[in-house]
Amino acid sequence: MKYPYNEQQLIALFTTLGARSPEQWISYVRFDPEPALVQYLFMKQAWEQVIGDGQVTWIDEEIKRSIDQPNEPFSGLGQALNRMLAAGAARDDIAEVGRCLQAQLLFHLCYLLDGPAYETPGLEHIQWGLFRTDEDEVPYGDSIGGLNQLVLKTDPTGREMMPKNSFRDIS
Repeated sequence: MKYPYNEQQLIALFTTLGARSPEQWISYVRFDPEPALVQYLFMKQAWEQVIGDGQVTWIDEEIKRSIDQPNEPFSGLGQALNRMLAAGAARDDIAEVGRCLQAQLLFHLCYLLDGPAYETPGLEHIQWGLFRTDEDEVPYGDSIGGLNQLVLKTDPTGREMMPKNSFRDIS
């Protein structure tokens, strides 16, 4: 499948999408830049599901939801958050714990997308991966792998999940 973007258009597209180093993204795969774009788009959307840096409004939303629906799935989160606040935990600390746990889960899920990490007798033939699809949703090309290696690189803060107070700009 011929990809519709040339290198300059890809740089412009990565820039529009908010990539910090668009030229570096397309330099990964000079002969076929599409995988880098697919990887970036996947990671961008995945990070949009993670608690934002310094975002604390979700704490009150979860507490309210747990009060309104105390027996629903995940209502224990709001109940635990309420107890943490009552015990004197700072909202920023709670948000940092939540953000770090979500980023760790993102890393592990991205690793899992590369396929099974174990070989159980009788199940060796089972494989999976993340693939690009054409307009008819038919997979093509190589699997999109190595996403776990991009988790820290694509942290929207640019700090690669390091705490604010210990981050050193090494660029």
